[in-house]
Amino acid sequence: MSLKIPLRNVIAQRAFDLVRPDGARRLILVRLARPIRRAADEYCCRYLISGLGRPRSRSVSGFDSLQALMSALHMVSGELEKAYRDGKGRLYWIGQRNLGLPNWKHIAHRRYHPHIRMKGVTQKTMPFGK
Repeated sequence: MSLKIPLRNVIAQRAFDLVRPDGARRLILVRLARPIRRAADEYCCRYLISGLGRPRSRSVSGFDSLQALMSALHMVSGELEKAYRDGKGRLYWIGQRNLGLPNWKHIAHRRYHPHIRMKGVTQKTMPFGK
């Protein structure tokens, strides 16, 4: 029985090839939902990664829809990088190692980006004030 996590209003998706250390191949699918407004100064963007074992779905927040979307892309990049570091295999997009995603390291440390809020965590302060 497969675990299905619904993702509404998908605006983008990308398929990656995972080549495991034993040479086996697997399809990894990333889907991004349309950012939605949660409050006057908060948007939320949900993403789903399937094919790396159990599907991973998270929501990332930002001050506007673009920041929420970009933060989701960074988080996807970080999760794919973690899968590589954990030994799951090498990822390819259209036959290339460059996955065409933003560098996840830009948000690796929350102290530099305290405005990024993960699901269940709220922080209403901006890093440099309003």
